[in-house]
Amino acid sequence: MAVHAGLAWTAESGFQNFIFENDSLQITSPLLEPSLNSRMVGPIVEDAKALLRSITGVTPSHVRRQVNGVAHRLDRIALQVDESCVGLGILL
Repeated sequence: MAVHAGLAWTAESGFQNFIFENDSLQITSPLLEPSLNSRMVGPIVEDAKALLRSITGVTPSHVRRQVNGVAHRLDRIALQVDESCVGLGILL
């Protein structure tokens, strides 16, 4: 749901041509699969895939957690400043 919310915000904000990195292979893999996701969370995954298609030039990518450390630190700082900023580290 967090990925879906981030993609919705990204689409609404008009961001284009970026790499969407995620450190969870369990989240990234279904987003890259062309087949319909029939798991319990399938509707959320399918809606996220539609959001990905609506954003020009976005590329989903899996990265190891160690590589994504800066995003985690930025989110922790953002949470201390303003709870509405959480998730912005993913976009930087």
